Amino acid sequence: MNSKHLGDALDHWKGSLLSLLVDKGLIRHVVVEPMITDPQAWPPEDIETYKRLLRLEIIFHDSTTFPSGRREDYFNALPKDGDIFLDPDTGIARDKPKKEHITVQEIINLLKDSDRVVMIYQHSGQREPKQNDLTTSSFHRWLVSIRSKITATDTPNVHCTVYECKQVAMFFVSLKKSRIDEIQTGLQEYLRGRAQCRVWQ
Repeated sequence: MNSKHLGDALDHWKGSLLSLLVDKGLIRHVVVEPMITDPQAWPPEDIETYKRLLRLEIIFHDSTTFPSGRREDYFNALPKDGDIFLDPDTGIARDKPKKEHITVQEIINLLKDSDRVVMIYQHSGQREPKQNDLTTSSFHRWLVSIRSKITATDTPNVHCTVYECKQVAMFFVSLKKSRIDEIQTGLQEYLRGRAQCRVWQ
Protein backbone atom coordinates (compact mmCIF):
# COMPACT_ATOMS: atom_id res chain seq x y z
CA MET A 1 0.00 0.00 0.00
CA ASN A 2 1.29 3.44 -0.91
CA SER A 3 -0.10 6.62 0.63
CA LYS A 4 -0.46 8.27 -2.79
CA HIS A 5 -3.43 5.91 -3.32
CA LEU A 6 -4.88 6.36 0.17
CA GLY A 7 -8.56 7.28 0.02
CA ASP A 8 -9.19 6.29 -3.58
CA ALA A 9 -12.25 4.34 -4.67
CA LEU A 10 -10.47 1.01 -4.27
CA ASP A 11 -9.93 1.58 -0.55
CA HIS A 12 -13.69 2.02 -0.20
CA TRP A 13 -14.17 -1.26 -2.14
CA LYS A 14 -11.78 -3.09 0.19
CA GLY A 15 -13.50 -1.66 3.27
CA SER A 16 -16.98 -2.52 2.04
CA LEU A 17 -15.98 -6.10 1.22
CA LEU A 18 -14.15 -6.70 4.50
CA SER A 19 -16.92 -5.21 6.64
CA LEU A 20 -19.51 -7.36 4.80
CA LEU A 21 -17.53 -10.50 5.65
CA VAL A 22 -17.03 -9.42 9.27
CA ASP A 23 -20.75 -8.70 9.66
CA LYS A 24 -21.60 -12.14 8.29
CA GLY A 25 -19.12 -13.75 10.70
CA LEU A 26 -17.11 -15.17 7.80
CA ILE A 27 -13.81 -13.57 8.85
CA ARG A 28 -12.75 -12.86 12.42
CA HIS A 29 -10.02 -11.32 14.57
CA VAL A 30 -8.65 -9.72 11.41
CA VAL A 31 -5.04 -8.58 11.36
CA VAL A 32 -4.32 -5.99 8.65
CA GLU A 33 -0.86 -5.83 7.12
CA PRO A 34 -0.73 -2.76 4.83
CA MET A 35 2.70 -3.65 3.34
CA ILE A 36 3.51 0.08 3.21
CA THR A 37 5.87 0.94 0.34
CA ASP A 38 6.38 4.64 1.04
CA PRO A 39 10.01 5.64 1.67
CA GLN A 40 9.08 6.71 5.20
CA ALA A 41 6.64 5.42 7.79
CA TRP A 42 3.10 6.75 7.61
CA PRO A 43 2.14 9.48 10.07
CA PRO A 44 -0.53 8.54 12.62
CA GLU A 45 -3.26 10.45 10.75
CA ASP A 46 -2.71 8.33 7.62
CA ILE A 47 -2.93 5.14 9.68
CA GLU A 48 -6.20 6.36 11.21
CA THR A 49 -7.58 7.24 7.76
CA TYR A 50 -6.64 3.79 6.48
CA LYS A 51 -8.40 2.14 9.44
CA ARG A 52 -11.56 4.14 8.76
CA LEU A 53 -11.52 3.25 5.08
CA LEU A 54 -11.12 -0.47 5.81
CA ARG A 55 -13.66 -0.28 8.66
CA LEU A 56 -11.31 -2.39 10.75
CA GLU A 57 -9.49 -1.53 13.94
CA ILE A 58 -6.41 -3.74 13.86
CA ILE A 59 -3.39 -2.65 11.84
CA PHE A 60 -0.22 -4.58 12.63
CA HIS A 61 2.89 -2.84 11.27
CA ASP A 62 1.48 0.63 11.94
CA SER A 63 4.61 2.55 11.07
CA THR A 64 6.82 0.04 9.27
CA THR A 65 7.68 0.26 5.60
CA PHE A 66 7.80 -2.95 3.58
CA PRO A 67 10.07 -4.76 3.64
CA SER A 68 12.03 -3.45 6.62
CA GLY A 69 14.78 -6.03 6.76
CA ARG A 70 14.37 -9.55 5.43
CA ARG A 71 11.01 -10.39 3.92
CA GLU A 72 10.90 -13.64 5.89
CA ASP A 73 11.36 -11.82 9.20
CA TYR A 74 8.71 -9.29 8.24
CA PHE A 75 6.02 -11.92 7.71
CA ASN A 76 7.17 -14.10 10.62
CA ALA A 77 6.45 -11.16 12.94
CA LEU A 78 2.74 -11.27 12.13
CA PRO A 79 0.47 -12.71 14.85
CA LYS A 80 -0.12 -16.45 14.58
CA ASP A 81 -3.84 -16.21 15.37
CA GLY A 82 -6.68 -14.58 13.47
CA ASP A 83 -7.40 -14.00 9.82
CA ILE A 84 -5.08 -11.74 7.83
CA PHE A 85 -5.70 -9.09 5.19
CA LEU A 86 -2.64 -8.25 3.08
CA ASP A 87 -2.68 -5.08 1.00
CA PRO A 88 0.27 -5.14 -1.41
CA ASP A 89 0.44 -2.37 -4.02
CA THR A 90 0.07 -4.78 -6.92
CA GLY A 91 -0.81 -8.17 -5.48
CA ILE A 92 0.56 -11.69 -5.79
CA ALA A 93 3.72 -12.21 -7.81
CA ARG A 94 3.70 -14.87 -10.48
CA ASP A 95 7.48 -14.69 -10.83
CA LYS A 96 10.24 -12.93 -8.89
CA PRO A 97 8.61 -10.48 -6.47
CA LYS A 98 9.24 -6.79 -6.07
CA LYS A 99 8.36 -4.89 -2.93
CA GLU A 100 4.91 -4.24 -4.42
CA HIS A 101 4.12 -7.97 -4.33
CA ILE A 102 3.69 -10.91 -2.03
CA THR A 103 4.73 -14.38 -3.18
CA VAL A 104 2.63 -17.53 -3.18
CA GLN A 105 5.07 -19.17 -0.76
CA GLU A 106 4.81 -16.24 1.66
CA ILE A 107 1.02 -16.69 1.65
CA ILE A 108 1.36 -20.44 2.26
CA ASN A 109 3.77 -19.81 5.14
CA LEU A 110 1.13 -17.66 6.85
CA LEU A 111 -1.32 -20.57 6.78
CA LYS A 112 0.85 -23.09 8.64
CA ASP A 113 -0.92 -25.16 11.28
CA SER A 114 -4.01 -22.97 11.33
CA ASP A 115 -7.53 -22.68 9.97
CA ARG A 116 -7.10 -18.96 9.27
CA VAL A 117 -8.06 -17.23 6.05
CA VAL A 118 -5.49 -15.05 4.32
CA MET A 119 -7.01 -12.36 2.10
CA ILE A 120 -4.89 -10.67 -0.55
CA TYR A 121 -5.77 -7.61 -2.59
CA GLN A 122 -4.88 -7.97 -6.27
CA HIS A 123 -4.64 -5.07 -8.72
CA SER A 124 -4.58 -5.42 -12.47
CA GLY A 125 -2.26 -2.57 -13.33
CA GLN A 126 -3.40 -3.05 -16.92
CA ARG A 127 -5.96 -1.33 -19.09
CA GLU A 128 -8.59 -3.78 -20.22
CA PRO A 129 -10.64 -3.30 -23.38
CA LYS A 130 -14.36 -2.90 -22.81
CA GLN A 131 -16.04 -6.27 -22.83
CA ASN A 132 -19.08 -7.80 -21.25
CA ASP A 133 -17.60 -11.20 -20.42
CA LEU A 134 -15.05 -11.06 -17.60
CA THR A 135 -13.89 -14.61 -18.32
CA THR A 136 -12.34 -13.53 -21.65
CA SER A 137 -10.22 -10.72 -20.20
CA SER A 138 -6.46 -10.95 -19.76
CA PHE A 139 -6.91 -9.96 -16.11
CA HIS A 140 -9.16 -12.97 -15.56
CA ARG A 141 -6.59 -15.26 -17.18
CA TRP A 142 -3.94 -13.69 -14.93
CA LEU A 143 -6.08 -14.41 -11.86
CA VAL A 144 -6.63 -18.01 -12.97
CA SER A 145 -2.89 -18.51 -13.36
CA ILE A 146 -2.22 -17.12 -9.88
CA ARG A 147 -4.93 -19.29 -8.36
CA SER A 148 -3.39 -22.33 -10.06
CA LYS A 149 -0.02 -21.51 -8.52
CA ILE A 150 -1.57 -21.17 -5.06
CA THR A 151 -3.31 -24.55 -5.17
CA ALA A 152 -0.39 -26.35 -6.87
CA THR A 153 2.15 -25.82 -4.08
CA ASP A 154 3.77 -28.68 -2.17
CA THR A 155 1.52 -27.86 0.79
CA PRO A 156 -1.53 -30.14 0.59
CA ASN A 157 -5.13 -29.00 0.88
CA VAL A 158 -4.70 -25.33 0.01
CA HIS A 159 -8.08 -23.91 -0.94
CA CYS A 160 -8.82 -20.62 -2.65
CA THR A 161 -11.72 -18.55 -3.89
CA VAL A 162 -11.57 -15.29 -5.81
CA TYR A 163 -13.86 -12.26 -5.89
CA GLU A 164 -13.13 -10.64 -9.25
CA CYS A 165 -13.97 -7.16 -10.45
CA LYS A 166 -12.87 -5.56 -13.68
CA GLN A 167 -9.55 -4.11 -12.48
CA VAL A 168 -9.17 -5.57 -8.98
CA ALA A 169 -9.76 -8.81 -7.11
CA MET A 170 -9.55 -10.35 -3.67
CA PHE A 171 -8.04 -13.77 -3.08
CA PHE A 172 -9.18 -15.82 -0.08
CA VAL A 173 -6.84 -18.68 0.86
CA SER A 174 -7.06 -21.24 3.66
CA LEU A 175 -6.12 -24.79 4.57
CA LYS A 176 -9.68 -25.30 5.76
CA LYS A 177 -12.00 -25.87 2.81
CA SER A 178 -15.17 -25.19 4.79
CA ARG A 179 -14.06 -21.62 5.52
CA ILE A 180 -13.42 -20.93 1.84
CA ASP A 181 -16.74 -22.51 0.87
CA GLU A 182 -18.54 -20.37 3.46
CA ILE A 183 -16.95 -17.17 2.13
CA GLN A 184 -17.79 -18.10 -1.45
CA THR A 185 -21.39 -18.92 -0.52
CA GLY A 186 -21.74 -15.70 1.45
CA LEU A 187 -20.49 -13.59 -1.45
CA GLN A 188 -22.68 -15.47 -3.93
CA GLU A 189 -25.77 -14.91 -1.80
CA TYR A 190 -24.91 -11.23 -1.51
CA LEU A 191 -24.33 -10.73 -5.25
CA ARG A 192 -27.14 -13.08 -6.33
CA GLY A 193 -27.52 -12.97 -10.09
CA ARG A 194 -24.12 -11.36 -10.65
CA ALA A 195 -22.19 -13.91 -8.60
CA GLN A 196 -21.47 -16.36 -11.41
CA CYS A 197 -18.99 -14.10 -13.17
CA ARG A 198 -17.60 -12.54 -9.98
CA VAL A 199 -16.93 -15.30 -7.46
CA TRP A 200 -15.18 -18.54 -8.38
CA GLN A 201 -12.80 -21.23 -7.14
